[in-house]
Amino acid sequence: MAIEAGLTPAAIRHRIDSGRWRPVAGRAYVDTGRSVPRWVTPVLQRAVGATMLWPTAIVCLRTAALLHELPVPDDDLVHLSVGPGRRAPRGVAGYSFEIPPRDVRRTAGFCLTAPRRTLLDCLSRLPYDEAERLMAWVRTRDLLTDTQLQAAIEERANTWGVPQLRSLVAATAHGALSELERRLHQLLHEAGITGWTANRQIVVDGSVIARADVLFQAEKLVVEADGRAYHDDFEHERERLNRLSLAGYTVLRFTWKQVTGRPGEVVDQIRMALGRQT
Repeated sequence: MAIEAGLTPAAIRHRIDSGRWRPVAGRAYVDTGRSVPRWVTPVLQRAVGATMLWPTAIVCLRTAALLHELPVPDDDLVHLSVGPGRRAPRGVAGYSFEIPPRDVRRTAGFCLTAPRRTLLDCLSRLPYDEAERLMAWVRTRDLLTDTQLQAAIEERANTWGVPQLRSLVAATAHGALSELERRLHQLLHEAGITGWTANRQIVVDGSVIARADVLFQAEKLVVEADGRAYHDDFEHERERLNRLSLAGYTVLRFTWKQVTGRPGEVVDQIRMALGRQT
């Protein structure tokens, strides 16, 4: 394309060697000497560059998730469904699985998997710890219902990633969205503390002000497993805690070290808070 635009091989090499042209995927480059709008992110640049090399490819998995603004880490690669027998160049992770047309969207001149398909692909195929964090994000926002998740498992039977998706659905079916929350629930069960629900929205005057890891509604007590994975926005978290306090809720927060190392203290504090509210 550069030669067709009138550049000589020497001019192209000079731009590459000087760093003015930076590789984004394979032999696709971005001109660092030109300003770009803010919405043209590095992820978008990589996706455009890769699909210029492979016009029929479909952006998927981690790259599609980032373009859909889903909370997954960026590995600086472009993830593409390229079909069987195709070798991926530098900077591209290529896959051969088929994607039906109903699961494909077009944007910025290239195709990518639709949001729901992207979510399910990532839950199934990202490393388990990343998929678990994504599942917690999905569950706390009610983006996929249990019925939709079970349907996805049935649709994807005997395909790559289904065992992981099935495991994540089972692990979060009762409201615990992390290992720390599961430990907290187990602790409450073993202590014989009842009257609580997990992963419950708190609604005040018709608006959802928070979602509680564990909620004792009658006593207006919120107990949270503070792993910080899902409470990482400091400003938002302060606002949320203030709204809970103004609505009359007491909030107890426990860390992994407290729940696993000092379970007796955790139980005593929860019982003390419950006693004060009755």
